[in-house]
Amino acid sequence: MRVTEREFYKRGLADRLWDNRWIILLTILIFFLLSLFYLARTPKIYTSYGVIEITPKQNAVQPSALISPVIHSRYIDTQVEFLHSRFIVEKVIEALGENIEFYRKDSGGKLHPIDNSPFIIRDVVVKDPSFYNIPFELYEVDENHYALKLLSSQKQAELVYPYDKLIQSRYLQMRVSRSDTDAAKVIFKLRDIQELIDNRLRFLQISRPNSNSSMIEISYSAHSPKEAQRFVNALMEFYLRLNNRVNYDEYRRITTLLDRKIEEERQKLKKISVELENFTRKNRIAGIEKQTDSTIALLYENRKRLEMLRERERKAEKLYRTFHRTYDYKKVLSEIESLNDPGLKAILKKLSDLQTRYNTLRLKYKPEHPQMQKIKKLIRKALHHLDTNLFSVKSELSEQVEATEKAISDIQKQLSDIPAKELHYSQLQKEYSTIEKSYFELLQKRKELSISESVQQGLYRYRIIDYAYLPKHPSKPKKSITLLLGLFLGLFFGIFLALIKEYFGRKIRIPSEVTELTKLPYLGTIPYIKDPEQYSTLYLLKSPHSIASQMIWSLRTTLEFFLPKKRSKIIAVSSMVSGEGKTTVTANLAASLGMGEKKSIAVSFDLRASELHTKFGLPNKEGIADVLFGKKTLYDVTYVSRKIPNLHVIPSGKTDVNPVQMINSDKIGKILKELKNTYDYILIDLPPVTIASEALYLMKKADFSIVVLKAGYSRKDYIIDMEKIVAKYKIDHIGFVLNSVNKRYIRVFNRQENRKYMQMKKSLETNYTVGENEP
Repeated sequence: MRVTEREFYKRGLADRLWDNRWIILLTILIFFLLSLFYLARTPKIYTSYGVIEITPKQNAVQPSALISPVIHSRYIDTQVEFLHSRFIVEKVIEALGENIEFYRKDSGGKLHPIDNSPFIIRDVVVKDPSFYNIPFELYEVDENHYALKLLSSQKQAELVYPYDKLIQSRYLQMRVSRSDTDAAKVIFKLRDIQELIDNRLRFLQISRPNSNSSMIEISYSAHSPKEAQRFVNALMEFYLRLNNRVNYDEYRRITTLLDRKIEEERQKLKKISVELENFTRKNRIAGIEKQTDSTIALLYENRKRLEMLRERERKAEKLYRTFHRTYDYKKVLSEIESLNDPGLKAILKKLSDLQTRYNTLRLKYKPEHPQMQKIKKLIRKALHHLDTNLFSVKSELSEQVEATEKAISDIQKQLSDIPAKELHYSQLQKEYSTIEKSYFELLQKRKELSISESVQQGLYRYRIIDYAYLPKHPSKPKKSITLLLGLFLGLFFGIFLALIKEYFGRKIRIPSEVTELTKLPYLGTIPYIKDPEQYSTLYLLKSPHSIASQMIWSLRTTLEFFLPKKRSKIIAVSSMVSGEGKTTVTANLAASLGMGEKKSIAVSFDLRASELHTKFGLPNKEGIADVLFGKKTLYDVTYVSRKIPNLHVIPSGKTDVNPVQMINSDKIGKILKELKNTYDYILIDLPPVTIASEALYLMKKADFSIVVLKAGYSRKDYIIDMEKIVAKYKIDHIGFVLNSVNKRYIRVFNRQENRKYMQMKKSLETNYTVGENEP
């Protein structure tokens, strides 16, 4: 397992987030500020709503007034589509005059829009698109004339026209009238009506609350609350006026059609009456037998039924062919209703409900959304079911036609024995009765139509339930939602960045990263010292009350738990690579040990790049290297501290020989034994273990070894590498110290460690043998 994975899975989520809390808070702040910037820069949009109700008339007398729920539902859907059409939006734009913008010029030449213009411009047709958004100057010459000029053209003179006259040119046409506002010079621009329609349709929403509702909800969004309210109200009022005019035209069409039909039936009745009278007078026929009359009546009844069935069969055949080819039930909806088949009506009702649901979902989801795909599948299934049922109805009607034709043929065989005159007389009587009945039915309908005010108003009643209100607060952007979303996204991305940083971070930053990466003991934390001069000396003496000095004393106390209970102890201090601060830790730890009653000595065995002498301000001409060569004795190279009487120091000295050959000699054992006979604590400063193999040799001879790591410098895999070295070379009694740690992490880590103190003490007693005899 990689070091990042090992640490990531061992450390708790709360710890990881707490360690990176400033990244998270900064990310939240950035997203919050971005939300505020978005709210400040995004134009506010206001939405106004209105509701129209469309209900069928219950007292209309014409046959089409008996409106089924399916027809009514489909009609409402059609009106929804009509209200969202370019035609009606264009009419509303023209009614509001939004295709013309009026301005007034101030003394500085800047244009300011105005609402109430002294002029009314109508019947505008722009033939040349380049005239859109071109400023025109318009002012009154006298009470009957006005002047018009292109503002962008300095050479063109003003053209004077009379009011209310249609101006036509190859570029545009328009008509200018005078309003009640005081006359003043104005500037106006003509806007592209198609662009305006596209813009209005983009912010216009028409919908039904549900498939059974007679209500239509209209909403429009604009940058101005008054504009949103005005557009919705204008749209609803224009729609009502348009339907009232259409209904009156429909009423006139129906009455004209009825009058023509009545006149046709009257002429037929007059003709058959004369023919019947002449036939009776000429042939002296008083009547026919009852049985014959009954048979003839049955024949007429079957012929009438056959005519009706053939008509329905032709209609069903045509419907089936049309629908089977396109699967568009909307084109044949009314014809299918006229078949009056319960099964077909049920399918149409289901299709209407599905279409309404589809129209509602279409406003919320994209076509590839699962709910959209599901509703489309149901619609296709219902259309296939309708196709199958239409074929069944067509086949059933064909069978009924054949059966009726056979019945007529049988009746005609029975009538073959009846005298021709009696048969013709009976036929004339039946035809007269049929025409007379139809004539009086039409008269009754015309009478009811003439007195029915509801019919004159159409099949449906239209009314505005809710007029659009003036919105007080913008619908977009929503301030609270935007800010909450910004905070949520900031928190989400902050946590995401923190976890990414934790997972891929290669450097050790805080003590908890060490403790959770290894089972080896963690001995202490040394804070970062900003002053380089203080860092290069014994800060334990120079700043005894500093946090760094306190942490050195804490390290000394912790170290006592791991050292054997014998007179003399060897403590080796090393690091993984150079520059991690091992020599600084060695010098200050030696000073803390020397301040007690025990004799202590610090020896530099780093013969490659020794710095121990600089911490104490000593020369490095002679040292432990000279002792190893036999040139000097330990006494000759040992320095006694003036400020700390119980502290002695031996520098490394200088040598050109490979340090490995010197350290691995038998003489090193004699030197360490001699030191142990004299001192209670022997601290040896070793070279980095990854650079010098002699460091491992000396660590095995020590009673305890300290590996110094540097925050923000040492890599996490150094800890894993050290564990492997310990296992490979069987080095006992070793622990880590983290150097140059940010002070705020030290406070947090110490609070965590206090809770673990008792557990650590128990672990020490279990894992380490205390009181061993000197080897």
